[in-house]
Amino acid sequence: DRLDSKRLASGLDFTVVGSDGRVLELVPDGASKKVSPENYDEFMKLAKNARLNEFKIQCAAIRRGLTAVVPMSALALLTHEELETSICGVHEIDVDLLERNTAYGGCKESDAHIRLFWRMMREAFSNEDRIRLLQFAWARSRLPTGDNWRERFHIEMTKGGDNAFPTAHTCFFMLQLPAYTNYETMCQKVKYAITHCTAIDGDHSYNAASHIELEEMEGDDDE
Repeated sequence: DRLDSKRLASGLDFTVVGSDGRVLELVPDGASKKVSPENYDEFMKLAKNARLNEFKIQCAAIRRGLTAVVPMSALALLTHEELETSICGVHEIDVDLLERNTAYGGCKESDAHIRLFWRMMREAFSNEDRIRLLQFAWARSRLPTGDNWRERFHIEMTKGGDNAFPTAHTCFFMLQLPAYTNYETMCQKVKYAITHCTAIDGDHSYNAASHIELEEMEGDDDE
């Protein structure tokens, strides 16, 4: 196998293609230096070193940023999985955790449309749908870990009923939810909004939702 690799390498030169698509010369004028069975080991060593170290500057910058906040001695206590979870949260959206950290405005947890909302979150939404709702309401894709949230999820009552779409204010982690009267309408309106209204502030979300409603009205007229 090693001999076959050396034969196949005869059509190469002393360059590699980086992750950004740029051609990197492994030695001065590497594009003119052909790989042969005699220098194959040198080529492999240089190519491996180039690919392993192409993000060295970026990794050093990330390291400086992390250690400016958390001492390296503390970071050394965590595995890379634990560090990722501490910084980014968990990919799977825990609906129970989100519900425990939700505050209500103009409505309460026992209201019928609020119960429909949490039923939808548990039964109708996939994890990707829950992520989209989180991005719609907060411009983030993961929840904080634990129960001591500095900023709680807010569900605010809004007007419009079954004819309206939900809107959001990402700066306040707020979802403005109409009092939908049935489960099907709740699922349809919320899923449509979180899929198509992707602006990251309340004004744009409102305009996008209004635009969708206008499109539906125009569609009804065409029929």
